[in-house]
Amino acid sequence: MWSFIYLYIFCFSLLLSLLLTPWAKRLAIKFKVLDYPGERKLQEKPIPLLGGGGNLSRLSYYHGSKHSYSTHNKGEPGISQSSSQRP
Repeated sequence: MWSFIYLYIFCFSLLLSLLLTPWAKRLAIKFKVLDYPGERKLQEKPIPLLGGGGNLSRLSYYHGSKHSYSTHNKGEPGISQSSSQRP
């Protein structure tokens, strides 16, 4: 039962990443937030720099949800307790 909660959090964060990363790429192209080719760079065309923003939002959601869920359900099966509340 408890593993389904974490599976839901994982799947939703994966979906969030798959949706937000291309959106961030389009936003970077629109506002010209690009890494342009130069003499010391290997790429031949400009590369968008905001793709990591989609992944950052996914990680924020994943860790926030996991932490929020585990701190509100102390003492229940499958949820670890902090060392200050152990006997």
